[in-house]
Amino acid sequence: MEFHDGILRLYRNPVVLPNRWIFPSHLTTNPEHKEAAIAFNQCTTAVGLLGPMARKLLSGIPAVIDVLSLKVGKRRVPTIVIPPLDDGNPPHVVLRVNLPSTGENWIIDTTGGQYGFREVLLPYHRYISDNECMMVCPPSPCPMTETESLDLISNIPFLISNKEQQVDQMLERQAHILFAAFVKASVDKDILKGSTAVVKDSTERFASG
Repeated sequence: MEFHDGILRLYRNPVVLPNRWIFPSHLTTNPEHKEAAIAFNQCTTAVGLLGPMARKLLSGIPAVIDVLSLKVGKRRVPTIVIPPLDDGNPPHVVLRVNLPSTGENWIIDTTGGQYGFREVLLPYHRYISDNECMMVCPPSPCPMTETESLDLISNIPFLISNKEQQVDQMLERQAHILFAAFVKASVDKDILKGSTAVVKDSTERFASG
């Protein structure tokens, strides 16, 4: 990977089949570039994993969670992969949380680092305005299970047309199933209750597994 002329370039070897590794520390010392590399092209995965967990965390709170597919007009740090992925240049996918009781709308974007975005949680209108986003299709329901997005991808021919994509999907499914089991065993709505110190301790224990 290299950063040149304001663009972060990620190089891949299309001959090598996908796998999952700890991020190689020698590639960059810049934490934002590391985050961008890890988050690149992972928005659908993130939504697939976060959707069911968000439902669990917000259980008991009137909320509508849906998925937005966006074209991002303002990319603070554009990230590209070379050679390009054969993925049809998909839109950026985020979660929108609407709280009818207060009229609040929030965006959850855990993979915005690939565009140089720093905030994960932002008010809807601010996110859309600041990042010059355009919705490319009507909102869709939040995934009900951690593997729902993979089930959809498996029915899109150009996303599973070669060995690289097929292996990647197999590895993704295994990871999603493990994450689902972890959320089922370790996450409940009480994780966000209590004092600031209690919530901090709960979330840190969750993050550490």
